[in-house]
Amino acid sequence: MDSKEKLKDLILKYHQYKKDSKSEELSEEETRSWINQFLGIFDWDILNTKQIKQEKIVDEKQKSKLAEIDSTHTKPDYSLVNGNTVKAYLDAKKIDIDIFKSKEAAFQVRSYGWSADLPCSFLTNFEQFVIFDTRFAPNKKDPANTGAIQISIDKYIDVFNTLESHLNRIAVYHNNLKKLYDTTKLDGTQTVDELFNKLLSEFRIKLANNMYQKNKESLNEEELNYYVQIILDRIVFIRVCEAKGIEKEGLLLEFLKNGFWDNFKNSCYAEFYDHYDGAMFEKDANKKFPSIVLDDDVFEGFVKQLYYPYPYKFNAIPTKVIAKVYEDFLAYSLCVKNDVIIPCLKEEYVKTNGAIPTHEFISDAICKETLSDVKVNSAEDIFNIRILDPCCGSGVFLVSAYEYLSGLLREITTTTNKWCIVDGTNKYLTVTAKQEIMRHCLYGIDCDPTASEVTKMSLALKVIDDISEVFLTEVGVFGKKILSDIHKNIVTGNTLVDVDIKCPPNELRYIRPLDIKGNVYKTVFEEKGGFDFVLGNPPYVETKHFKAASSKVHDYLHDKYATFEGKVDLSVLFIERTMDLLNDDGSLGMIIQRRWFKTKYGTGARRFIAEGAHLHKLLDIETNSLFRGRITYVSVMILTKHRNAQVDYDIIKGDVNDVQLYFESPEETEKIDCAYFSDSIWAPELKVIFEVKNKYAESLGTVGSNPDLSVCDGTQALWKKVYDIVDCSESKGIITGKNGFGETVSIEKAMVKPIIYNREFKPLKDLTPDAYRIFPYEGKEYKTKISIKKIKTDYPLTYKYLSNNKKRIMDKVECNTGDYWHTYTREHNHDSYESSKVVIPMTTKETHATFESKHGFYMDNSNVWFINHKDNDEVIMKALTMIINSNIFSVFAKCGANQASNGYYKFNKQFIEPVPLPNKKLKSSDKTIKELASLYDELKALLKEYEKATANDKLMYKGIMESKWKKTDELCYKLYGVDNDERALIESVGRVESRIPGGDAD
Repeated sequence: MDSKEKLKDLILKYHQYKKDSKSEELSEEETRSWINQFLGIFDWDILNTKQIKQEKIVDEKQKSKLAEIDSTHTKPDYSLVNGNTVKAYLDAKKIDIDIFKSKEAAFQVRSYGWSADLPCSFLTNFEQFVIFDTRFAPNKKDPANTGAIQISIDKYIDVFNTLESHLNRIAVYHNNLKKLYDTTKLDGTQTVDELFNKLLSEFRIKLANNMYQKNKESLNEEELNYYVQIILDRIVFIRVCEAKGIEKEGLLLEFLKNGFWDNFKNSCYAEFYDHYDGAMFEKDANKKFPSIVLDDDVFEGFVKQLYYPYPYKFNAIPTKVIAKVYEDFLAYSLCVKNDVIIPCLKEEYVKTNGAIPTHEFISDAICKETLSDVKVNSAEDIFNIRILDPCCGSGVFLVSAYEYLSGLLREITTTTNKWCIVDGTNKYLTVTAKQEIMRHCLYGIDCDPTASEVTKMSLALKVIDDISEVFLTEVGVFGKKILSDIHKNIVTGNTLVDVDIKCPPNELRYIRPLDIKGNVYKTVFEEKGGFDFVLGNPPYVETKHFKAASSKVHDYLHDKYATFEGKVDLSVLFIERTMDLLNDDGSLGMIIQRRWFKTKYGTGARRFIAEGAHLHKLLDIETNSLFRGRITYVSVMILTKHRNAQVDYDIIKGDVNDVQLYFESPEETEKIDCAYFSDSIWAPELKVIFEVKNKYAESLGTVGSNPDLSVCDGTQALWKKVYDIVDCSESKGIITGKNGFGETVSIEKAMVKPIIYNREFKPLKDLTPDAYRIFPYEGKEYKTKISIKKIKTDYPLTYKYLSNNKKRIMDKVECNTGDYWHTYTREHNHDSYESSKVVIPMTTKETHATFESKHGFYMDNSNVWFINHKDNDEVIMKALTMIINSNIFSVFAKCGANQASNGYYKFNKQFIEPVPLPNKKLKSSDKTIKELASLYDELKALLKEYEKATANDKLMYKGIMESKWKKTDELCYKLYGVDNDERALIESVGRVESRIPGGDAD
């Protein structure tokens, strides 16, 4: 019997039951019974706590007990879960409540769904079923039908497909709810983290300004940042404790009535300290906290917004969501500007334009992947595990690690003991167990003191999390100092810099070097030889940005790390550093940007991993939108200290929802021999193509190995925004156009050179200038600098323009000195202006090329490359142009190139030079080379006619050109000598862009 028929039978059975019992009302337990059967139809197993978690039905004795702590016990009755991940809430009401009209019931379940950042949630009394869109922040005044689909029992069968799409367990597990309620931004939606972030950020600035004005003489800027943070943390923590029944509901509101600050401050040193201690309420070492003066009215608006009628349900907001909110403003410190406190982006976040929070499902997945082989038989086995996050930020990875270990402890517990309370299928860890995990298992380092404080708060919130209000006393939350020492392993410092750095003592407080093995975590290394696991999301910041901030740190990193090479980012150094912190059986799990898999500057990192055969698992994530507001290509990488024979590999396709689904239901991975991952380029997603590419690179040679060819980039202006003039017109030897600021500029034509950008570049494109660049050079090879004095005499317009912009330029970029301040600081390829060249745009979806021999041009160095032939042989250069535009060359180039966004690749010198090229046949006397050169001429002529043809004639020309390109591919296959199987493999990848303007993909 299918689900729809089962639902029909259940409805008939229900009506018969009501008729036989002659009762209009059902008890809460009876209503739950029918709801349980209803959920069973959609494949939910009520007894499986990995599918459904039910709130306990509270009897009168328990209600009385909860009333003593002012608990209303209002959490939704059902959490539909996939393991530990909540997918939706379902709240049950008795049938005497008309849930189609009850604003209170609607606001409650909407608030919980929104607070948990869920796309929708459900409300039912079995006779009525309501689906709420919980992407919108609820308001208590909203009608009961706001954002709702209301279905009565007599309509269940008519709208069965709607019920099935929302409730079918497999569909829910496949993220169907997120697909139904697309998480793209809608007008009026504000997620819980966005709204809470705004609330916290505004209060933070308000509190900071009041603290600054009232305590100028006693607090410096660093102390002000610290105290604002801990006050904010403590208020939020106590509010969460209220919501979970650990503190009296409305306690903070009571403080408002009688002078908030004094009441709260005194409680921090009295009741709160006695109850919690540790991570949240440790006493101030310098004793400044008790003497801080603040106005009570600063707190009023903020505190009131933490309560009804505002929609936050702090017993439903996941700890990781709160951590993510905090992480958003971790990037900003509080600074004094003109006697006012403002948020300033910290130096270490300037490059990334703020912090980049990690999705909780990513941290959960990396934790699960890294710890998957852990076997435990006792609580002591768990407490003996040591886990480090070397750049812990808000603590999201440590929270994931805690949840994983607590899950293991619940799994091995069958009866109530000192570590766990067992209530049927539900298990709740005691505070003692949570303390043991945090004190012994979790370690975190961050160079930002504020981040360390937030991590401590995240751990503190987990101590009071996942506790039934019915068992608050039994698990020990009313004990003394329940947070004591849970934060002792969280330290502020620089994971990458040891105490052997040589620098002035006054710089140490900013560099924060750490003796991790010999001091900070000495016991870990004495007892275990290092950490069992390292987890994290290290910063993707190029090391060159450290040079400006601290040349000593830059030099130290360069000398200390074998993986430091060129533009390598810090994440690579974190890999090398943390591998050294593992014990012999240890594993490292990180999400890292994968640019260095294929770049020259990644050679050291690839060699480091390859020499130790450390790579155990690699999961490439296809989407570049995993991190909000950032375009990044990332991979999950699991390394082991011991050697591996094979690597588990997979590429995770689709969007962010698909990535989450993959980690919730992992697929079978491909096994790749570890030897493949050598210090050469890693391209496992195209491994078979890569093997073919390498075969022909060895047998035929490459672009880079041809002694007659040179791959070059363009000229680099002093500052393009000032030196490049676009939208130009010419009159009487004067070029007039716009600079990068949108200002109109007139320059003598003799002082500029035409520049080619990567704009609408197609194969065999006729080149016309995209800009004119001020070019203060002369002579036969354009290498002689023109002094500013000569420009003043001979080119007055240029002199006036440069003089007016001198300060602007010098403030922005490094300049030369004296009469040549205006010349380029990087002078190269100036002699290429009039040379024949094969022009190749860098950022494209396929390799494109055109040949230029008649006009003088410079390429823009940032996005256009070109190839010179030492003899300027026109036949060879035309043939080479056709080869670069061929299918085989493009596929070979793509399998070694770095991806950019939206399907584009970076085809710069380091990716063009390794592409196979039949060098021995690249002669003007070769028959195939002559044919390709002839095809170049034919296609150029056809393109010229195509551009001016009518719509009907365009179709005719298009067909002819397609046949010419097909012939080009045939000749190139012949030239390379690929066999039929290799050809089929290359064509299975193919080109995604047409080689004809306005054409479809090849």
